[in-house]
Amino acid sequence: MLERITITLPKSIEKIIERERKELGFNRSELFRRAIESFLGLKDKAEEEALQKYGPIYEALEEEDRRTSKEMMKLAKKTLPSD
Repeated sequence: MLERITITLPKSIEKIIERERKELGFNRSELFRRAIESFLGLKDKAEEEALQKYGPIYEALEEEDRRTSKEMMKLAKKTLPSD
């Protein structure tokens, strides 16, 4: 659910907002939403929760990738001609 909020800002800040949002490719709402999330630490909380939830899965995948890479190197040594 979205809520419309009206704020009043000095013209000098509005110019900075326009420049930054264009550079980042955001519309005003996205820029303000991200700025507020950052200021309130909401994004950090969401990232922390995701890391706690999914971190062990990614760690297991990384370990599996390492094992697979080692096995691939062993097979490559056996099948590729030596220099």
